[in-house]
Amino acid sequence: LLALSRWRHDHLMLKSRNALAVIFIGILSLIANWAIFLHMAAEERHDIDAASKTQALQATAYFQQSITAAFRYADTYARAIRREYIENGENTAAAIRFTTLFPFDSEIVSHITIMNERGDVIVNTDTPIKPGLNAADRDYFQHARDITEDRPHISLALRGRLTGKV
Repeated sequence: LLALSRWRHDHLMLKSRNALAVIFIGILSLIANWAIFLHMAAEERHDIDAASKTQALQATAYFQQSITAAFRYADTYARAIRREYIENGENTAAAIRFTTLFPFDSEIVSHITIMNERGDVIVNTDTPIKPGLNAADRDYFQHARDITEDRPHISLALRGRLTGKV
């Protein structure tokens, strides 16, 4: 009887140890699975970040190319109108005729305004001229008036006095 009781005790102890081992292995398995999941999530996030960076660089390059092309077009067109205006004895009709013969791309240029040396608007291709309209206080006019070399200038965005647009 004592031997049977001892056997039972040992058998129960072995079962308890086996149960603890199974529980311990189960916990280790959960920890390992969780660690693998976290590692996979970190790799996926890294891949997404890298793809986002690549897309951002591509979008930046496209934007830069598009803006450069738009400024080049607008600057070339403005120079051509100015040349027509000056070569025809500062004749506003020559500048307007040029815009009629060679219309500008309205997706790039909204309108063309010609001002005299005092900043008075003398030609506008978009809106009838308002009497007394003057841009002498505007940064873009002061830049054009004061520079010695011919180069484009980007000023702050302002609401246009003639069009009312920003």
